[in-house]
Amino acid sequence: MHSKKSMRHLVIGLTAVAALTFTACGSDETQFEDTATADSTQEQVAVEEEMRPELPEAERGLVHHDISQEPTILDTFTPEHAEVVTPAGTLTVDKVEVVESVSAGELEMSSYDAQEQVGPAAGEELMILDLSFQPDEATQGYGGLDASADLALEAAGQRNHIDALDSQETYRMLISAPQDSSTQFVIASEGHDQRIDVLTGERIVDPQDPAAAYYREVTVQDLNHAFQIDDRNIAVSTVRGSDEIPLSQDPRINTVTLTAWTEESGWADEGQAWLLVDWELELDGHSDATRRVLVEDVDMTLKVDLGGETLTDNVKDPADKARFSHEQISSFEVDNEISELILSFDIGIGSLEGSMNVDVVGDEATGYEFSTDDLEVEFPMNGTNSQPSSDESDEPTDEPTDE
Repeated sequence: MHSKKSMRHLVIGLTAVAALTFTACGSDETQFEDTATADSTQEQVAVEEEMRPELPEAERGLVHHDISQEPTILDTFTPEHAEVVTPAGTLTVDKVEVVESVSAGELEMSSYDAQEQVGPAAGEELMILDLSFQPDEATQGYGGLDASADLALEAAGQRNHIDALDSQETYRMLISAPQDSSTQFVIASEGHDQRIDVLTGERIVDPQDPAAAYYREVTVQDLNHAFQIDDRNIAVSTVRGSDEIPLSQDPRINTVTLTAWTEESGWADEGQAWLLVDWELELDGHSDATRRVLVEDVDMTLKVDLGGETLTDNVKDPADKARFSHEQISSFEVDNEISELILSFDIGIGSLEGSMNVDVVGDEATGYEFSTDDLEVEFPMNGTNSQPSSDESDEPTDEPTDE
């Protein structure tokens, strides 16, 4: 029979052998130790959760405005899709906090001591969302427009009004929300709703949403592009004999914009966006006070080549002046994922007449036409109009990816 001492030596000896065996296994030792550590950590967390005292539960579906800075916070983050853009302005989720507990006094729960901590109701999460709204000056009376927006909270199938979004404002709200993401902020503007998931603070992204054009990487191209067209020399006769008067031709593109809503047309259709082209045309046949060429019946056509489809906006102006100027914004409804387009002009002048003692004698007297070169415009996509669906996995695939 072995003594206790010899048994202890035997155990020590076996332990040493086992240690040598694991050492000889190389990378297998690391795997064994990592697994043991992970199991130990999980067990420790489980024990801590079991030992944590049960807290009184907040009311289900609780909504508390202007919560203080005192709650016990488990996590803080900023959403990726944090902005909701509307015709009236932009609502931003500045911060989201996951709350472990909050004082009963903060929630005015008189059945508990004011300092006692209250946790979320069963199956719900306590969240604090910091929101801010910045009105769009162009649609809030400063530019003559009057777009409106409204903030509400939708929970359990009911929508409850929070505030009209008509001025610069901030909000700090504590919300008890079910874990199924059914509680959402609803931002309504000009008859269209956009939503924010309260649990994540994320704007709910839909590439077909009429508002999708607001979230493009680039929505405005400020080009100030003048097409290079030489002056046209108009043959005339005067009391002094034959002469020429230069007629300058200056079509240009100022800005090209993609947007989701306009005052004139409202929201674009599903999957579409408004393409706005701010352009102008100047014709100047003014040589001096007595030698001028008057431009009549100007026919202007802006062409938008979308690569397979060409959209046009035709404008006619009777004119009758030596210095002709026309500026406007042409609107087209296009696919909201458009990435490039080509702009150009076809311009016709119905007739030219001289003023005072000047007569147009060349072929241009009965009018002429000219066209511009093509102007390529790009609107880069950055992927903000789409996000993975809930059933997409983060598992790596064998498909090649772009570096």
